[in-house]
Amino acid sequence: MVGLEAFWESLEMVHFWIGLGLILAIVEVITVSFFTLPFSLGAFVTSLFAWAGTPTEYQFGIFAVVSVAMLFVIQKTLKQYLLKRKGEEKLSNVHSLVGKVGVVVDPVEGELTRGSVKIGGEVWSAISSQPERLTKGVQVVIDHVEGATVTVVPKQKDAETAS
Repeated sequence: MVGLEAFWESLEMVHFWIGLGLILAIVEVITVSFFTLPFSLGAFVTSLFAWAGTPTEYQFGIFAVVSVAMLFVIQKTLKQYLLKRKGEEKLSNVHSLVGKVGVVVDPVEGELTRGSVKIGGEVWSAISSQPERLTKGVQVVIDHVEGATVTVVPKQKDAETAS
């Protein structure tokens, strides 16, 4: 009779671990944090041990060990996968403007007198890194970007004829 009682207890624990695994899996799908996934897998693995008749007190230890191990494995694997860089790092947003050619819309004179430059259809506030006045229609090259202001230099005519 003792063996039958242990069987029913282990069957109840199987349901407990499967239920816990399903709940944690649903939480993982909703949050997509990759934090509850290892615990969900730990619960499913522990349900196999419960089905095999492992005592309840050992099941909690198995759950803890498997969950922590899976936490490290999954976190390390995801970090390597998500942070892997292939090829050259591409510039984005305002940093991609550096080196592009623009046209002066409002005159720019050194760092003190702000003007405007049109770059790819957008008008940007601009200053020049050189003291000479840049008049309307002059082509400039973006030297660097700071906030919403671009620093420009006149486009070299030698480079224009060489290409």
